[in-house]
This record gives sequence, structure tokens and C-alpha cells, in this order.
Amino acid sequence: MSATWKQPSNAWSRYYASSLVCRTSCNRTWVELFVSWRDKGKLGVFYIGLLHLPIGAFIVAFHNVWTGMQLLVTLLGWGWTLKGALYLCYPEHGLRMMKVVSVERSWQFVIAGLMLVAFAALISYSLAMRGEI
Repeated sequence: MSATWKQPSNAWSRYYASSLVCRTSCNRTWVELFVSWRDKGKLGVFYIGLLHLPIGAFIVAFHNVWTGMQLLVTLLGWGWTLKGALYLCYPEHGLRMMKVVSVERSWQFVIAGLMLVAFAALISYSLAMRGEI
């Protein structure tokens, strides 16, 4: 593996770790944001699509690796790209998905944050075992 790919993988693990802090400490704030976007109707769905599509496309463009642990980052990038494209092309679907977001279910944002941290830990462990961090 070239030296240029070592640093982005390490940066992604830091990104996912910081996601836990944000998602667990601000989960109600995230819910309020998504509820306000849901109240905007299709415009709010476009906000979510425009949030996910560029991040996913960036990952796919610069980290399209289909082997080892790095495959997980690629799959996440493709997932976000597809989610963003789906929300932009079919906003009615996005509205249906956004109906499940509520303050009472804000714990789901914590679960998502914990999953991203576990993902970051797995990637960091893999990099450490190979001596790349």
C-alpha cells in the first residue's frame, strides 16, 4: 500500500471517533434538526440528500478500495452516495423515512454514533496491527 493511503484511513478513524461525541452528546439537537427539515417537506429531503451525496461521493472517489478492512469505508461511501441519490431522486421516499424521526426516538442517533465509533475502532485496530499508525 502506498504512503498516500495510510493517512486518509487514519483520518477516517478519527472522524468516526469524533462522531460518537457529537451523536451521543447532541442527539436531541440532531433530532430537532431533522424534524425541522421534515417540516419543510421535500425541501428538507433535499437537504438530507445534499448532506449524504457529496460525502459519499468523496469517499468513493478517493477511497474506492475493495480489499481488507478498507472495504468497510468503501461500502459506507457507496451507501451514503446511494442514500443521497435516492433522497434527491425520490423525495417521497425520503419523507416516509423521515417520519420515524422524533424526540422520543432520539436514542437511535446514539446507536448510530456508537456504530460509527465501533467502526472507527475496528479500522484503527486493523491499521495498528499492520503498523500503519
